[in-house]
Parts: sequence; C-alpha cells; structure tokens
Amino acid sequence: MDSDERPHSESIMSMPPRADNVCLYCRRRKKKCDKTLPSCLQCKKHNVECVYDDVEGVSTIDEFRQLRKRLRNVEGLMVPGTSKAANPGLALKQHPSSHAAQDSTLLGRLAVLNTDSSLSEEVHQLLQSKPGEVYGACQIFFQNVHRWMPIISQKLFYHRMTKFSKTGQTDFALVLLGILLLIYYPTRGTRPEQLYEIIRTRYWQHNASATASIETVQAGLLLACYEYGSGMIQACYGTTGLCARMGYWMGLHNQRLPSDLSKDSDTWLEAAERCNVWWGIFIRDRCINFETTAHNKPCAIGKGTPDYLPLESDALDPSFTSPNANETVGIFGRQAQACHLLDQMIYFRQRQATAGPLDDEKCQLDHDLRTLLRALIDQNDGSICEFCEASAIVIGQLIREVSALFHLHSKDAPAASLDYVDGSGPSTSTSAASSLALKTAARMVVDISRNFNHNLAKLNTITCPPTYCYVIHRAAMELISLHDSIDHAQWSQDLETLREASWNYSRRWQVGAHHLKSVDKAVTELLSEPPSTFSSFQPLRNDPCLLVLLDE
Repeated sequence: MDSDERPHSESIMSMPPRADNVCLYCRRRKKKCDKTLPSCLQCKKHNVECVYDDVEGVSTIDEFRQLRKRLRNVEGLMVPGTSKAANPGLALKQHPSSHAAQDSTLLGRLAVLNTDSSLSEEVHQLLQSKPGEVYGACQIFFQNVHRWMPIISQKLFYHRMTKFSKTGQTDFALVLLGILLLIYYPTRGTRPEQLYEIIRTRYWQHNASATASIETVQAGLLLACYEYGSGMIQACYGTTGLCARMGYWMGLHNQRLPSDLSKDSDTWLEAAERCNVWWGIFIRDRCINFETTAHNKPCAIGKGTPDYLPLESDALDPSFTSPNANETVGIFGRQAQACHLLDQMIYFRQRQATAGPLDDEKCQLDHDLRTLLRALIDQNDGSICEFCEASAIVIGQLIREVSALFHLHSKDAPAASLDYVDGSGPSTSTSAASSLALKTAARMVVDISRNFNHNLAKLNTITCPPTYCYVIHRAAMELISLHDSIDHAQWSQDLETLREASWNYSRRWQVGAHHLKSVDKAVTELLSEPPSTFSSFQPLRNDPCLLVLLDE
C-alpha cells in the first residue's frame, strides 16, 4: 500500500504552488493567469513583477495612495511655510477642487513630490499599474529615437527595469521619465511641457546629492536633447555640461571596447554603452555650437574626438535586432564623423584668428566636408529628395554634414571664419567648389522640406532628430541673404517651403516655431511686410499609451 501511494504523493509535491486568485497584472490586462507562484507565466513573459492580491487589491492600492498623500501633508506641516495650514491665505486663493484634480493624473502627483524616494515610488507604481503602456512607450523610443541616438542598451535597460522594484533607483526613474518626454508630442505651442519642468527640477535636485552613474548621464542626455529640440539652448548648455563633467568623473572619455570579451556578455555590453554615451555627450555638446546664441561659448568637452566610431543601434543590441548586425557606418556613426569635422572646423577658426591664413588646411577641411557629403548621397542611392520612411534615415545622416557646410560657408559668419563665397579663398576653383557645395546643400534642404510637407500625414515624425530644424533655419536665412540674386518667384516658393517645414517640425520639436519667428522677422525687415501666417498651433496626436500614462 505504501508503494502505491508514494508516486501519487510525489507528484503532488512536484507540482508548483498556486495562488488562490489571478495576479494584478493579468487582472488588469484581462489575460488568463496560471496562478503559479512566485510568478505566473504572463509576468515572466513580459518581465514584470508578479503581485497576487485579494479581490480588494485595487482598492488597497487606492488606499495606499491616499496614505501617501496624507503622509506628504503631515510632512508639510513639519516644515514651516510649506503647508497650506501654515499659510491660510494661500489656501483661500486655491479652488477647493484644484488639489484633487492635480493628484488625479501622474503629472499632478509628480508635481507635488519632494523627495527622491517619492519619485521612485510613483514610477514603481506606474510600472505595476500600467506595465503594458510603459512597455509600449519604451518600444516607441527604441524603434525611433534610439536609431539616431543609441545611448541606452535595450538589454541592460530592461534588466534595470526588472531590478527597479528592488533597488528603487531614482536615476533609473529619471531615465524612464526622460524616455516618455522625448516621444511626447508638444501640446502647448512653444511653452515647455509640464513633464519637462518636473523632470528638470527633480534631475538637478537629485544631482545635488547623488553620485554619478551611467543612468544619471543617460537621463541628462535625454533631458538635454529635449531642451535643444525646444529651443532652450541655455538650459541645454548647462545640462550637457553637467553630463560631460559626470562623464569625465566616471572615465567615459577613456572607455574602450574590450576585444577579449564576447559581444553577448553583459560586461562587453556595459562598455559599449559607455562608449556610445560619451559620443552622445560629444555630439550634443557640438550641436549646441550651431546656434547663434551659443557662438563663442566654450565647449564642455575639449578639443579632440574619440578615436573610435560609436556602435549603431542594431550593433549595440544584436539580441534585439539580428545576431549578424550590419557593422557598416550608419546614422550614429555618420553623426560622429560629421562632428569630428565640425570639431576640426571650430578649432581651425580659433587658430586662424591668431595665426593668420592657413590656406592648405582650409582647402583640406573643405574637401573633407564635401567628400563626406558625397559619401552620404552614395550610401543612400541618391534618394535624398524622397521623404518617406527610408528618407528619415537620410535626414539623420545629413543633418550634421549640411549644418557643418552652412557653418563653414555662412556669409554672416565672423570675419575670421571660413568664407569662400566672396572669392577670398586661395583659388577661384576652390571658391567655386565651395559655393557650389553650399548651393547644393541648400537645394537638398528645400527638396527634402517640400517632400516632408507633402507627406506629413504618412510619416512617423518621432523618427526625426531635432537638429534638422536648425538646418531648415540656416537654409532659410541663406535664401533671404540671396534675395537680390535669385528669381523672385523661385525665391518666394522656396522660402515658403522652408517656412512651412519649420511650422510642421514645431509639432514635433518646439524649436521649429522659434526658428520660424526669427525667419519671419528677417523677411519683414527685408520686404517691409509680414509674411503669410499659418493657422494656430495644431498638436499631433500622441500615442494612446502616452495618453493613458500621462493623461489618465
């Protein structure tokens, strides 16, 4: 009898323990839960923490939120001058229902946080309550922004997200919020979004007491990119400088890829991510120099670019793309090459101002710029005037090169800058080649802008990097300077194309609207009449996952 019962008892003992009810994740997503402890199959599949609760679980979460709210109020009573009870006049001015309305959304709750731990708790709660929407937002980022700014390894990011429930690291919470910020279409014209104001405040407060980490630098780069895309150049300058200092402290400028490790190892991947982060800092630092308001401002990173090219998005995370990722120079590498030439140009101008003419070096620099431009055109089979999904890659590769050409040949550059257009170069052939390069670049920008305007409804504008707004602006200003030497009808048509592109880009990056204002001001001064106006700001529709996360 004992022998007959033993197999049955052993089979019972071998069965995994099961919960009495479904987990919170499966309940909210209305998925079938196998109730396995400690984690069900659905939660394992989506890499989220599996939480079992009774049928009153949702109300328990609401009760927990109310307790945290009451705790914040009590903490406010303990700090003189921060509580409404201590300042009854302030309480009378506020509408009775305004505080409740503010706390009903994620942004409202984030706006009243006053500690790092509160921020981590709020982001952790977001991950637990809306994991599908958070994952969807991350996918939007990695499929679009990550292509032209691969500073975050997907594999390491999701590992950190899994550990976040235990570590509660504020720097990772800031990275996740920065991702939401970069894929969110502006909804208030040229004014900064509330999410940006929250992240910037929390980011600088966190850096006042925390030690440098790779996540902190990544969060700073996301923030700086948004600031650049919103026309907040001074804020971008400060944030990028902070990232550069942290990068130096962490030794990112000396980081190299280990040749003795497998690319599948986390150690190799961490080193690759650090290399790309340093390039990200360098590119953002040099892009600030494009803007007129930042001319002659010292760069956060000194002369000299890294002696290696960064990894492209697919090569950084082959497990998320293809085991045999293409190792040719792509979007991020082309940006690095163009910034390398821009770096040479910046310091050439400084030497020229003190050392006098450097004709041979000037010719070589101009030749290298035009050579890279030809390589980019050849790499894309000449499809530079067709703005479709593939042309988004063309823009990502051309922005640095075209900007560098405008910066190099600009007529309104300082007297010590390179200026071949006026014929003062070392030879007539060189001047003609440089002038032709400038006109070619301008024509490419006009053609791409025209196709962008015609196909806006078909495009995923999240893919577009912010620096191209500057390229459109420089093309428009160059066109204005040539008003008297071009057919008026063609001039008006091209200018209107660039103005419309700036307005359309402002629906993705607010800096487009800032540039459009400066162009319209220059046109008004030239023609003594205001140009045609576009309709009021019309925001693009954000992805449903973002609406759920930020506008619940």
